[in-house]
Amino acid sequence: DQEKPFRYIRHRPEKKLLYKVVANNLETWLEKRRMESASPLPEFVETSLRSYLSCGILEQGFILVSCDECENAIPVAHSCKRHSCPSCAAKRSAEISSHLIDNVLPRVAYRQYVVTFPHKLRFWLATSRVLTNLVHSITIKMIASYYEEMAEQRGIEDPVTGGASFLQRFGSALNLNVHQHTLIAEGVWSEVSGEPRFYHLPGPTNEHIADMVEAIAGAVIELLQNKGYLPGEYDEVD
Repeated sequence: DQEKPFRYIRHRPEKKLLYKVVANNLETWLEKRRMESASPLPEFVETSLRSYLSCGILEQGFILVSCDECENAIPVAHSCKRHSCPSCAAKRSAEISSHLIDNVLPRVAYRQYVVTFPHKLRFWLATSRVLTNLVHSITIKMIASYYEEMAEQRGIEDPVTGGASFLQRFGSALNLNVHQHTLIAEGVWSEVSGEPRFYHLPGPTNEHIADMVEAIAGAVIELLQNKGYLPGEYDEVD
């Protein structure tokens, strides 16, 4: 059977429920936020929402794409390329995933770790990129140390593991939930005769996970104490 020719169909965000909700309520919500809140709304929030309302809308700008064979020209609307936009975020996720698989991550076994935080800490993370980056680095270091310590116990010299890690700011219900997805190799690399060699290691047991969580919690609490978020005598996070 002859395949049907490709036919471009414009994405119509203005028909989606999310677009209608944002378009109909943005100005009212912004004004209410200014009147009721003592702290100003981060500028990037309003910028992202306004950009989302222009994404994929022909009236906001487009380019004409022509076909050399059929000589037709079709308008393709500009995209906002913002994280808050479902369409742009999905495209970015697909592009990053393909890039990691094709160009970055070696073909070895991986394990995904999802790290969530107490509610109070989520709000602190949401308002401070510096704190978020520090906490993110701590959790990656603690997860990696499990594999590196296990490798050293097996006599592997100078072990190094690797992977990729991403922060996600919302839960499935669009609730504020800053959490971390870390994809890490299930093993380590070590140099042998001038070349890197991968050593596969067993995944963590429940006891290992408990130790890992305790180590992450302790390191994060110490960081929060040093940064003045928690009093010095604080030894647990509710």
